[in-house]
Amino acid sequence: MEFTSIIFAIFYSFIFVLYWRVSEKSRNVILLLANIVFYLSFGTKYAFILVYIIVFTFFAAKVLEQKRKIEILMLAVLGTVAFLIIFKYLGFGIQILNGVFSVLGLGMQVNSIHFIAPLGISYYTFLAISYLADVYRGKIKAEKEFLVYAVYLSFFPIVLSGPIERAGNLINRLHKTEKFDYSNAVLGLERILWGCFKKLVIADNLAMYVNAVGDNVYEYTGFAIVLANLGFTIQLYCDFSGYSDMAIGFAKMLNIHLEENFKAPYFSTSIKEFWSRWHISLSGWLRDYIYIPLGGSRCSKIRGMFNLMLTFLVSGIWHGAGIKYLIWGGMHGILQCAEKVFMDIFNVPKTKRKVSKLLSLILTFLIINFTWLPFWLPTTRSFLYALTHMFDGVQNIGSYIRNGINEFNINSFMVVTLLISLSVLIIHDYKAKKSEVYDRFVVNSKLERRIVRISLLLLVLCFNCVSGSGFIYFQF
Repeated sequence: MEFTSIIFAIFYSFIFVLYWRVSEKSRNVILLLANIVFYLSFGTKYAFILVYIIVFTFFAAKVLEQKRKIEILMLAVLGTVAFLIIFKYLGFGIQILNGVFSVLGLGMQVNSIHFIAPLGISYYTFLAISYLADVYRGKIKAEKEFLVYAVYLSFFPIVLSGPIERAGNLINRLHKTEKFDYSNAVLGLERILWGCFKKLVIADNLAMYVNAVGDNVYEYTGFAIVLANLGFTIQLYCDFSGYSDMAIGFAKMLNIHLEENFKAPYFSTSIKEFWSRWHISLSGWLRDYIYIPLGGSRCSKIRGMFNLMLTFLVSGIWHGAGIKYLIWGGMHGILQCAEKVFMDIFNVPKTKRKVSKLLSLILTFLIINFTWLPFWLPTTRSFLYALTHMFDGVQNIGSYIRNGINEFNINSFMVVTLLISLSVLIIHDYKAKKSEVYDRFVVNSKLERRIVRISLLLLVLCFNCVSGSGFIYFQF
């Protein structure tokens, strides 16, 4: 029951009407029922894990509130992450162990285990950990109402792919009783429409061509790999931010405000700025619960860089159990450390600042685009192949580009569709970043707003990808 399906539209319409028709005291009951139905629609096999984490952390937080001891916190966190480690990292750990045995020539092998990780486990586990840590620090009180806490940890718009909402924000909102707000409902619908446009028109149409190369990368060389990697850079942003837009929109229609998760990240002028605009809820989580507890930057430069590297390696392995994710996390850690070391280079005179800013924006985008290479390709081996073959034939630049376009095999109609759609996206993100307004269309009049709504609706209806793919971040 994905956000873009007809069945979800029917499901949400029913929940929306019921939510605003029942008494204020019954609304959290409706939300919990909605959460249960939504999560079980993806399968019942591992639903017990979510139930376990809800119950375990609810009572663990009460103990932490009474006895704020680090040992209790560590035990509570261990009990929370146990299933995440087993389902997501145990098989990878056994592979590494077998590799060590092989290198040492010990002739030992441990039977490998492969689990399919439950949907959303990385997200609701991080929600639970931040809740425990905040109770331990005294930032929030342990929730007294089990119903409210259960709704928080299983809230259907965010349970599968975030945003990773903090307990202090979302739980407080679940306690508030508010009347139906027509303007919020309209803003929510607009946000859902914008998310559908990014997902169905841009991400899913690009996916057909990007996946064709990524799934058979050994059959491609040269500019075709470069084009596909660029396509994935755009696809990933539209897919994931589109999901976040829809989640925020669905919640807003219920008068529940979720934090922004993307703020025009590809208009960043540094890697540091990029991470303040991309997957903001995860970046903030890693900062508050990994980087700062390690010492952050309040230490020697070398130790600060170590903290930064470790944080990004955690970010990499959070996305998936594999060497390629460690490579991706390591890339971003190294880039951030390099920016810290060479920060003085970016201190240019005011007269050259606009030119410097544009060049920094282009350079940052190209670097980010390159770092998505291991993230995009299915294996470390395929990443290494692409890395060593993506510039084959570049000596003859004309044939390099021409052959790459031919291999990419995108038709003229799709080129026009994507150019129009990407122009809309670029204009929107540029205006949003300039005005720092991300929760609505940046337009100046009601007429312009209607034109934007109708235009987006027509684009979604006419140019959506019929054979749409699932959301990329469901796998994380």
